[in-house]
Amino acid sequence: MNDGVKWELGKIGDKNALACALNGGYWFEWFADGYCDVHKPDGHIYQARNWKCDCIAGEYDKTCKHLFWISQLLGCLKCEKISRYAELKIYSGAVVPVFACRCGYMRGYKDIVKKRKHNKLLNQSFGACVLGSGRVVAGLKALNRKAV
Repeated sequence: MNDGVKWELGKIGDKNALACALNGGYWFEWFADGYCDVHKPDGHIYQARNWKCDCIAGEYDKTCKHLFWISQLLGCLKCEKISRYAELKIYSGAVVPVFACRCGYMRGYKDIVKKRKHNKLLNQSFGACVLGSGRVVAGLKALNRKAV
């Protein structure tokens, strides 16, 4: 992921936020960390493989909004569903960025980012789901669609 790009995770008003994409009609088919199909409302599908997207920005080796959205998703190790980026307020009042699943399992955001950067250098992926599992994660259309 490109460290020079400034954006805020989890902010609904941010045009790069996952919540903004879901509200705009996009939906995601997540296979493994860094491997996801991003479905546009008009039916076009962008494919991200090993943190490289096939959109125009990706063709020029730039980091695109699709990769930002995908970076806010992670497979849960407990229930094998999808965790999303969240901000957890702890007892001291501080806000801690985490990946949180509906089952209650959480992982620290900063640790995941370090691991992703390391694995990208080694050309490896990690996550609870295996490539090709076709797990449908989010979006209105996904509610009516079966996993492949």
